[in-house]
Amino acid sequence: MRGILKNTLLLLGGMALGSLATRRAIRYAVENRYDRVKYEEPIFGTGEDAEQVLDGLKTLISTYGNATAADLYELAGTHDFKYEMTRIGWTSVDGAEIVQTDDGYIITLPQPKPITYKEEP
Repeated sequence: MRGILKNTLLLLGGMALGSLATRRAIRYAVENRYDRVKYEEPIFGTGEDAEQVLDGLKTLISTYGNATAADLYELAGTHDFKYEMTRIGWTSVDGAEIVQTDDGYIITLPQPKPITYKEEP
């Protein structure tokens, strides 16, 4: 009888552990789904336009603590972006540079990270 009880506990313990591991995997996937979101850097006609957008991002970060990729697109005058762009962004744009390319100017920004919003009480 002891063997049956021991095997039953092992089976139940394995199911509980499996369930916990599955919940962790699901939570990890949900929390990190925006890590895979890619965005295209807007191209600006002039360096001054790029500078204004970078200044706008810095203002948003100093005011709200972050700036999203959607904010970047809106500051650049593009309002056609995916919902996911509201969920990734920056808490700092230190080290960002404006670089001239063959097509115009781009802002080289750090890789955007998922933005989490705290719910108000």
